[in-house]
Amino acid sequence: MSEVIATLGTKQAMLLDLLTDEQLQFNLEGAKANGNNELANAISEHLDAKAKAKHEAEVLESFTNALNALELPLEVPEGVFNIFRARVRDSRKLNKKEWRELKSTMPTITDEELGSRRVELDNFVWGAWTINKALSQPKASSPTTTRTRKLAVTVYSREGTNLTNIGNFRTSTEACEHLGFTHKGDSARRVLEAHKLVVDDYEGESFLLPPK
Repeated sequence: MSEVIATLGTKQAMLLDLLTDEQLQFNLEGAKANGNNELANAISEHLDAKAKAKHEAEVLESFTNALNALELPLEVPEGVFNIFRARVRDSRKLNKKEWRELKSTMPTITDEELGSRRVELDNFVWGAWTINKALSQPKASSPTTTRTRKLAVTVYSREGTNLTNIGNFRTSTEACEHLGFTHKGDSARRVLEAHKLVVDDYEGESFLLPPK
């Protein structure tokens, strides 16, 4: 099989799936020796893809095993139906240099606003546990059924890896108005997220503010 593959063009790349890693490596060395860069690149990419898929499968298995090893108490408070923990981007407060730069370019910004500003980092962390997270209901399959788009949101403030529930709002605009943010022509949800708040869809009927 390996000798056949070495003589085929990259249009037959599907045959690479039939080879073991050892056979692929043998063909890779042969393609390099024969100056067949196109085939060598195809085999290298195939080997890289296999290695990545294998690594991801191992990570998923390890992650699943860790989840299965968690032991939750058998006695659960009444009214608890699910628990949820989101993977969120880590962030930090402004350093002194960033604070001074913002203060100089935005003279009207308050110290309170600067204190709430966060700088997002490249790594992710686990957020706080959420009890009874609202789960999306499956959409009706009937083409004649119309449903109103849900605009309600739950807004959280974030301090390091901890999320604090601010409240449920009927719309992102209502949340902006309550928190004193001006969104003008911009998306109210983007404004909330620009202030480093975490915004999640909400399917319930309990809201922080009374109806207008």
